[in-house]
Amino acid sequence: MAGAASPGYHAGAAAEAQQQQIGERKAVVEGLAPGDWVRNPLAPEWGLGQVQSVIGDRVTANFENAGKRLINAAVVSLTRVESPVPRSESWSD
Repeated sequence: MAGAASPGYHAGAAAEAQQQQIGERKAVVEGLAPGDWVRNPLAPEWGLGQVQSVIGDRVTANFENAGKRLINAAVVSLTRVESPVPRSESWSD
């Protein structure tokens, strides 16, 4: 039978899982605001970054070792740093 789903496949479950993943990503992005401090776990060499803007899944942050970067939060989950080391101690002038 052409177009029939595989036995045991439930299209509703797949769609539900996808919506849950989207919701989790949005929760992470919605939790970020300009001024927040973050790190990119996929590029730790960038160092500490400060969020400049959050628009949809796009987060612009200024990182100490990489400068201004536009991050696709649908692909990369930035890690919020609640209490960063004061700039005078972590960044050289």
